[in-house]
Amino acid sequence: MAAARDSGGQSEPRLTFLMDSSSPGKAILIVEDNPDIRDTFRTLFELEGFDVQLAANGEDALASLARSDEAPCLILLDLSMPVMDGWEFLDVLRSREQGAEIPVTVLSANVDANVSRDLRTRYGCRVLPKPASVDTLLDVVRSYQHAGPGPTLH
Repeated sequence: MAAARDSGGQSEPRLTFLMDSSSPGKAILIVEDNPDIRDTFRTLFELEGFDVQLAANGEDALASLARSDEAPCLILLDLSMPVMDGWEFLDVLRSREQGAEIPVTVLSANVDANVSRDLRTRYGCRVLPKPASVDTLLDVVRSYQHAGPGPTLH
């Protein structure tokens, strides 16, 4: 993983990825701590032709993004996870230039109107209640598939 030095001399992980022009808009990152849900989503979206990356928590998701050659067209994110929850992940992702433009859809069972509004206004996230129907999930993912290239770093 690439690192940048901050003013205190500490190494700070940095997201570095380039778009792969062979299948633009076909990568999805699923950040979900429940392995059954992760596997179900992977199967569903792979059958639709998407390249699916999986992460069990926010820390794993940041590492996956740093290793990736392609920015995902969408991140599907759970909020309640161990190690690094969805809120902390969003704070880190949105603080990075290359992460600010990646669309995020939050899937959570515990989101009320205030939390949903905060996710939309503070992070630019779309919010879906869990469980979401297969048709709804596919509609959301397809809507981001051809939204244009993701962030690129050199």
